[in-house]
Amino acid sequence: MSYMASLSAKNLGKIAVDVSRSADSDIYLWQAFIDCCSQKVALFDRKDTLRVWKGLMTFYRNYDYRLRPVDVGFIQDLISHSIEMSNGYTCDELSQLAECVCEFATVNDVLLSSVTPLFSKIGIVFNMRLAEAVPYGVVRLLVSFSRLGIRDPTLLDSLAKFICNSNEFSVYDLRNIITSYALVGHQSPALFEHATDHFFSVPGMGINELAILSFAYTTANYVTPRVRSLFENHLTRDGKCTLDIWGLQHRSVDIPLFCANLDCLGVNIPMELIDLIQIDDLTEDSFFKVVHLLPPKLESQQMVLERYRKFVSNDTISDHIKVLEYTTKSNFELLEMLHLVCKRVIELFTTGANRNTEPPESLNILQEKFLQLLDRVPPALLPNDMDIAPIISQGTPSITTLSHAAMSKTLVDATTTQGKN
Repeated sequence: MSYMASLSAKNLGKIAVDVSRSADSDIYLWQAFIDCCSQKVALFDRKDTLRVWKGLMTFYRNYDYRLRPVDVGFIQDLISHSIEMSNGYTCDELSQLAECVCEFATVNDVLLSSVTPLFSKIGIVFNMRLAEAVPYGVVRLLVSFSRLGIRDPTLLDSLAKFICNSNEFSVYDLRNIITSYALVGHQSPALFEHATDHFFSVPGMGINELAILSFAYTTANYVTPRVRSLFENHLTRDGKCTLDIWGLQHRSVDIPLFCANLDCLGVNIPMELIDLIQIDDLTEDSFFKVVHLLPPKLESQQMVLERYRKFVSNDTISDHIKVLEYTTKSNFELLEMLHLVCKRVIELFTTGANRNTEPPESLNILQEKFLQLLDRVPPALLPNDMDIAPIISQGTPSITTLSHAAMSKTLVDATTTQGKN
């Protein structure tokens, strides 16, 4: 290993991948290589720099890219040197560099502060040379930026125009592209419309593809009638579910999240898909996202009640109103759930517990939604001690919005009281 000290920076770059493959069984060889590279990092040209990054990727792939503490300093120096080399890279090389650095930065927080200026430089140079870019490089670059949560508006706007003017991006490419835009929170309606048009051309999408797309559209808040049609065309035909339900039970798709995303998009979700939701396995977040979608089957109501009891003291007014929506679809076999959710919603309205999480305009909408749902409840089934007056006094709902059931309940209670007197 002593021969490494005499190698030039160019030769160190050339042997980087070979050393990384051998070093898996000889950590001393790897340490000698890193020591030599540390001394000559400033002498690496752009090709050497990229070769060393590929060597690092090869070695650390077996360690999930988690750095040994002794290697951190060299990696930080290599990142700084990569900034200087970026001007000479092609678009393909820039995307390779972004991918390499991303793998390490996503699992080693110590690198994050060093990565930001590098990705800023990569974005500038890539944008300057965009005409030479190819689809694979564009996708690789976008995925790397999105995994790190780096949003470069100038680059993203340029890439969106480039993608929309090209017919070379596959459906798989476009799926990854809009997911990347969604993850960094960059709005590009033209790009999403372009991608949606291409998705319509696919004769049949699998459940994995649909689940990823539903996440991308929902996260980007891109909701249009055409998007709804896209999913409904792939989910149903002649009113029947086209998905392999038995096969879905053995896939890794998060069914509750998929259903919640479809609901956000306004898609008519096949009941066969909703029936796959395992109520007992729902987390608090998942429960409040899908509870209003569940069918009010008598055999499952007790399970829903048990989950709700567990989470009743948490979350927002809108979450609990979803539980009320589920409850009002039933024949009110479980009055305990009806009473529990009514009291909780009134408590949140009257105490102002959600004032910081629900904007005023949303509170007014939720108030109306609550009163409308109460209209579905027979007055005699409402809690005896329920008082909606504080809710009504907080807003200015029209007379048609005021709950018929709640007012009837008030009249019944008043009549009963007068009779007793």
